[in-house]
Amino acid sequence: MLGHQCRACPPFSAIVERYRSSLQIVPIEPPTRGIQMTAFQRRFVALVSGLILTLLVYAETRSEWPTPGEASHFVRYTQSDDVARFLSELDHTSEEMVVQVVGRSRATSIFGSRDLYLVILTAEGIDSPDELDRSRPTLLLIGSQHGNEQSAKEASLALIRDLTVGDLRPLLEEVNVLVMPQMNPYGNYVDIRRNEQDLDLNRDHVKLEAPQTEAIHRVFRRWMPEVTVDAHEKGNDYYQISYGCVSNANIHPSIQTFSREVILDEVATDLEKAQVTFHEYLITQRMGVESSAGAALPA
Repeated sequence: MLGHQCRACPPFSAIVERYRSSLQIVPIEPPTRGIQMTAFQRRFVALVSGLILTLLVYAETRSEWPTPGEASHFVRYTQSDDVARFLSELDHTSEEMVVQVVGRSRATSIFGSRDLYLVILTAEGIDSPDELDRSRPTLLLIGSQHGNEQSAKEASLALIRDLTVGDLRPLLEEVNVLVMPQMNPYGNYVDIRRNEQDLDLNRDHVKLEAPQTEAIHRVFRRWMPEVTVDAHEKGNDYYQISYGCVSNANIHPSIQTFSREVILDEVATDLEKAQVTFHEYLITQRMGVESSAGAALPA
């Protein structure tokens, strides 16, 4: 589960040290099962795996710049106004960070319309994909499409902080990071899965009826990241973390193979070292209204 407080997880400094090793471009031998990779691809896998690991095993850390969640000792969920205030403060401090409004949720009788943010983190502090250094991989992180899955939002804010004013700042010399930390402000406020239109956003990426999914697709098409991490969570389970691979049948088989046999294996290796229980995220339910499959079939 994202944001799980894991006593067996390594200290944050140990994760940072792994990143620093990646920055030195030491020989990296992920279990490629015969897949030949260039030096750029090996560095890319190590960096992406490290960033994912930080998000997945994120726990409260002491910082001179606490996130809203840390400041409240996690006794309440961070809300959209807290997110806006925190991002504004960081934006005025960091030259590497740019915040853009990329959409707006709809107003309801109990909750007003809210801005949807994109945080752009690069060594140059650019604000347009035309200026992006494409020699570095670009990673897009999306948090809290499901409103009652709040941990990715909290972890995203900590990651933004650590990449701008914290120990992870050197990573921006190696990777561009895009973060959409809170994609369902209404759902976060009410603590429910769906948005203000009663839509499950994670089932709206074809119809694009919600302003949130429209914003995600606009950002993706405009920036064209090499990797997208859509962070979710679930309740108590034997496995603390489930991580899904590329699985859409329309995606080229070579990309699916690279996702599962290279990146997934590298993440699994790191989590095993961290003593975090892990399994690939799989949907095994039959299609139905109340299932994870998210569609209804006639009886």
